[in-house]
Amino acid sequence: MTLPAPVTLSFFPFSPDFDEQATAAKRAGHTVFLHVPMESLNGETEAMMLQTDDDDEALKGETDAVLTAVSGYEGVNNHMGSRFTADERAMRVFLTALKEKGLPFLDSMTTPLSVAGDVAARTGVFYVARDVFIDNIAERPAINVQLELLAQKASEKGFAVGIAHPHQATLDVLKRWIPKAKKDGFEFVSVLSVK
Repeated sequence: MTLPAPVTLSFFPFSPDFDEQATAAKRAGHTVFLHVPMESLNGETEAMMLQTDDDDEALKGETDAVLTAVSGYEGVNNHMGSRFTADERAMRVFLTALKEKGLPFLDSMTTPLSVAGDVAARTGVFYVARDVFIDNIAERPAINVQLELLAQKASEKGFAVGIAHPHQATLDVLKRWIPKAKKDGFEFVSVLSVK
């Protein structure tokens, strides 16, 4: 929350301090998203995880339960989800629920097989995909390499979306890199501003 630029912060729907965190994030000028657990290919489980083997009615009910578990967020992105985001039927049910609530979806792109963009286009949901995972390797040299890639992608296409975790190494690097990137002419905006 103390990073020197507006960022989009995602919190789990089962976080006991969601309201407090969301309020503090907004006060600091950040955008708040809901970090929704979705089924992965490796079989990991999380509380409130959406799964592909549920029928449409069950999945709609579970999606509604996740989306109403907390309030004060402005969009949704996926936690894990390599199986879920590649399943067209599951994503249709999920994104239709987002459409009904006027919520955008940020695809963490945990699989290159994600169909979320195509389904979002058909359902009319505001959609943006992650360009760079900043800290898959949570070590300073690797994070710096990924941030340079993020800057390169932003230069090439006009914007880029990076996703990171709150690892101490990541935060330390970002606190130094963001002011440098600003001096180099990059602007930091909410993911909601990406078009």
